[in-house]
Amino acid sequence: MGLKPRKPKNIFKYLRDATGSINATVDGSMSPITFRFVPENDAMINRILVYIEAQNRMASNGYGDIPNGLERGMRLEWAGGEEVFDLLDSTPIQSNGQWAAKCYDSTPITFDGGGLRALSVRWTLGNSGKPLRLDKGSELRAVVQDDLRTLVTHRFQIQGYWA
Repeated sequence: MGLKPRKPKNIFKYLRDATGSINATVDGSMSPITFRFVPENDAMINRILVYIEAQNRMASNGYGDIPNGLERGMRLEWAGGEEVFDLLDSTPIQSNGQWAAKCYDSTPITFDGGGLRALSVRWTLGNSGKPLRLDKGSELRAVVQDDLRTLVTHRFQIQGYWA
């Protein structure tokens, strides 16, 4: 008599665009590109992890290695039916420094002594109140509104559990 295997309750997923890609190094300057997670059941999202890697050195006022940051910025949203809730309070992320200010936990990463080349950010939603509830049919979105094609990697991972 063995234990019956069960589906894990933890969620470790990436936001994906319409093609299924997890890499947000896209051009959303003419038409915004949405990366999303749509749960198959009710879900509680405890963390959003953001990773940005660049070819060149990164500055606080840039976005990755894009000088002077983004013109329109990155949006994070919860959407359900016709309702959309802006998780950034109408202040899109336009720079590396703004990711650190919004999410607090940020780690600059250097490679081969060549200066800052990547940024890892952790936004623990549970520490700022409660995890974000996503009911079946709702979604979590990251909306790219600028040209990010010069970045090496840009992705959004979510962590949580099935409600």
